[in-house]
Amino acid sequence: MRGFRTEIPINASQERVWSVLSDFGQYPSWNPFIRKISGRIGVNEKLHISVKLSFFPPVSFEAFVDLLAPGERVGWNAVLFPGLLTARHWFELFKIDSCTTLLIHSEEFSGMFSGPVLAILSRAFNKGYASMNLALKKQSERS
Repeated sequence: MRGFRTEIPINASQERVWSVLSDFGQYPSWNPFIRKISGRIGVNEKLHISVKLSFFPPVSFEAFVDLLAPGERVGWNAVLFPGLLTARHWFELFKIDSCTTLLIHSEEFSGMFSGPVLAILSRAFNKGYASMNLALKKQSERS
């Protein structure tokens, strides 16, 4: 498995961060990386996701929610090319204190194409995760 793990402290309660993170309908208004998600948050629910990696055109795909602890973590699994490329994406929220939350934002890739894809796109993925993390921080810290 190859992947990414990022983290950022957010000056907002865990409940507030979860509220922003789980409101998929608002993603187009603040999220520069995951531009759109439609579907319900629920284990085994299908999501339709569109991501934008720097100068590449948007990429759309389907994923299934496979990790859910409301208020704490959500994740999904996408089989992009069966046997060749699978992506597992998740977010975890940890309460530091009543007004600070640590976001951990991770993704792992597997399959025969994972090495070449990450070799080509790792800089774009890192930039995308960082921009989303900062945008989530900004959106969550608004009063």
